[in-house]
Amino acid sequence: MDLVTTLNHLQKARKIVADGQRDLTSQRNLVDRMEQNGIVDLGDLLLLEQLEAMQCGYIKHLDKLEHRLLEQLRLE
Repeated sequence: MDLVTTLNHLQKARKIVADGQRDLTSQRNLVDRMEQNGIVDLGDLLLLEQLEAMQCGYIKHLDKLEHRLLEQLRLE
């Protein structure tokens, strides 16, 4: 992957992670409110857990892209 491609992927990955973090925070708040009202069930908690796992995957990918960028900059 060349430098320009890496930069493009990095920009998109940063947006995905930021959007995901915003959405995840919103979902956590929603589940918290549901818990306070006694209407949360196991499915709600499992879905939140799944979203958190997906976000971790996106963050790992972002970290790899940042590492790749640093390597490419060192080589130039």
